Amino acid sequence: MESLKQFRILVREILLEALDDAQILSQYAHRGQTRRTGEPYFFHPQEVANIVKKFYPANLTAYYTALLHDAIEDGIPLGNITDEEELYAFLVDAVNDDQSVQEIFDSIRTLTKSQDSDYNTYIGKIVADPTALKVKVADMMHNLNDAPSERQKKKYTAAFEMLKNMSGGVPAGISSLHWQALEDIVKNAK
Repeated sequence: MESLKQFRILVREILLEALDDAQILSQYAHRGQTRRTGEPYFFHPQEVANIVKKFYPANLTAYYTALLHDAIEDGIPLGNITDEEELYAFLVDAVNDDQSVQEIFDSIRTLTKSQDSDYNTYIGKIVADPTALKVKVADMMHNLNDAPSERQKKKYTAAFEMLKNMSGGVPAGISSLHWQALEDIVKNAK
């Protein structure tokens, strides 16, 4: 916990701006990680969070979940976070509402695809979690807008179709504008 506090102080000194604690935790989880474009990985969860904020401006739980949606998948293997228990403790420190912390943590776990889970099962779990669903739709939007590989195009096009089929159209809880924006991006990716 002490190294996160030191990291928080350092980030605020360097950037000379008041980032919220969840943004700093996201930066901490992805410290040293880059995207295939070479940019710091943190930009991805921040952009996903920005998309969530655009379509659901009052939903802080979804915003924080978006910032941390890859924290288990990437932060633990990178050694920036020891385990899920430590991430939970960091969340408690960053978000001052126990109920929100639990919902954020549960949604992050839902968004973390286990090695032994097939993609259909994974998408089915996301459909059942309204917060995770909002974040996944935003994540797909950002990934498809950020110079996707052919593999990513196929993966997210298939995921879009799965979401649509499992939900019988626009998934419950997803704004029609958010869904339309993803649909437009998927059409352009084909």
